[in-house]
Amino acid sequence: MHYETFPQFKAGLRDAPGFPQDWSDAKIDILFQHYRNARAQASLTLGRLAQTQEMRATKGSVFEGGKGQLLLTPEPSGFSSTATPAASTFGRKVVPKNARPDWDKLSPYEQMNTMLGNKWSIWLNDAFILGGIHNHAAFHLVSNMNLKGDSNSKQFPFNVTQRELIGLCTFGYSGVVGDLKAGTEFKCTKAELADAATFKTYGEEMLWQENRARGVG
Repeated sequence: MHYETFPQFKAGLRDAPGFPQDWSDAKIDILFQHYRNARAQASLTLGRLAQTQEMRATKGSVFEGGKGQLLLTPEPSGFSSTATPAASTFGRKVVPKNARPDWDKLSPYEQMNTMLGNKWSIWLNDAFILGGIHNHAAFHLVSNMNLKGDSNSKQFPFNVTQRELIGLCTFGYSGVVGDLKAGTEFKCTKAELADAATFKTYGEEMLWQENRARGVG
């Protein structure tokens, strides 16, 4: 399901297993803008932090126009710390409760870090992935990866990039199997699956994959 409006996006998030129901509109709006920007990209890059770090200096973040073709993981922000001040919180003019007096002078990077507490969020990452999937964007892998979960990990059997790849595999992308080499490109070959992708189905698939990796069920 494509999220065309903020209410649709917010409802979709709240249907996802484990989503914090107390998140404010201002906080959810950050995710919505990540989704919208990813959905506007023809191609996105994903991979582990060590392999994407150098690319950050040349490609920028999702809020830097034509250079915004990089999916960033797992640092707390995809915004540039040198971005110009935001006129408001990104698109809906939602200002958080008890915002500091100079809120409208903060950059998107500073606004986001304030609201997310300088912490990276799996929900922000999922929003970005679904945005790319809904646009049928091509994804480029810059790390050697596989989809094997860590059965010894009680909390996170899959790392962030593996979660992203599972999303592509679930929602109609080709070639997401076995051992994957850096430089691999994934293209949408089943548009109906990509168009039907939701936070709920993504979250449910990840729960199933995690339980299987742990040998549960």
